Amino acid sequence: ESGAGGVVRAGAGLARLGLEGLPLHPIPTDVLIPAPTQGTLALEVRAGGVAEPFVAALDHPATARAATAERLGVAAFGADCTLPLAAWAREEDGWLHLVGLLATPDGRHTARGAAAGSDPESVAAACVEAMRREGADEVLRRIRG
Repeated sequence: ESGAGGVVRAGAGLARLGLEGLPLHPIPTDVLIPAPTQGTLALEVRAGGVAEPFVAALDHPATARAATAERLGVAAFGADCTLPLAAWAREEDGWLHLVGLLATPDGRHTARGAAAGSDPESVAAACVEAMRREGADEVLRRIRG
């Protein structure tokens, strides 16, 4: 007995294991924003190589734009995978929407921002600016000491 009352797992992984029948309680993204580019698959092949036409068929432009916006948000804070930064972008109604959250590890200090627009660069910049207005630079100072 682990003593755990529950566990947080990715729904896609549970489906692959055939465990969809378990009692599941999906966590909404307004409660728990995922890590930047969570679930995004990136493939890199040699330009002009034999694999290029095969992977080109896998390209999903909306996902590429979302991942770009999320990664630009990460870069704006000089972040790596150790910074407690969340970002989630998605296309909805013809617009790219991005929400970001930076928090101290104990969760006592947070800065959240959101933006929407037509291109990843301006959406990321607007989201970062919104986070800075909410105190992101102070949160970073507390994290980095």
